[in-house]
Amino acid sequence: MKMEKTLKDAINQAALEAAYTERALKRERLEAASQALERAEQVTATARELVEQAQAKVNADEAKQARRLEASIIGNGVVAEPTGADETLAVDLVRSQTAFAIANRALAAVRDTHQQRNAEAQAAEAAVIAAADAIIDDETVAIASRINRMMAELDELGDQLRARIPNRQAEVQTLGPEISKAFNSLPPQDFLNTPINVIRDGRPEIRNALAARRSKLINGDIA
Repeated sequence: MKMEKTLKDAINQAALEAAYTERALKRERLEAASQALERAEQVTATARELVEQAQAKVNADEAKQARRLEASIIGNGVVAEPTGADETLAVDLVRSQTAFAIANRALAAVRDTHQQRNAEAQAAEAAVIAAADAIIDDETVAIASRINRMMAELDELGDQLRARIPNRQAEVQTLGPEISKAFNSLPPQDFLNTPINVIRDGRPEIRNALAARRSKLINGDIA
């Protein structure tokens, strides 16, 4: 059903268009944040692997020196002081651990940004839904208002028809299918709050106006 456009409709439509624009922007920002999060996770995973590799090298070097020391002790009974891990390997381990810590901090920050962008995108989506619902709600109110106007008009027309057929129980079936169908389609009257004479004969002001019009038509006073 085609609805008449009003200023409020235009405002609602403008609000929806603005919500569309904002949603598109928030979606783009969320996508960018998602891509950044993916990269940050990859960087952190690589840094973790480097730490594991550096730690494995240090462990292997320590095990190698432990075996040499063990062989020295067993072979000649001389207990030499342990030399410790290779300094280069130890430095590499510290550096990789520091890089991993930095990557983790960066990842946490990127995750915070992603969560914020996700919340913004959800809010933008909710705004679009609210704007769409506002349009639907106003259309529903417009339909209801139109029905109310039509029902009021139907009530008035019903009173006009009833006043024209005061003895309707006896006459309505003799006035043709068009009148009979219309009469039988009228909403029921309020028998509790309507005077008996109005129910029986119709509203007196309508009957009087109809009688006056009929008199004018008969007397030729139709100017």
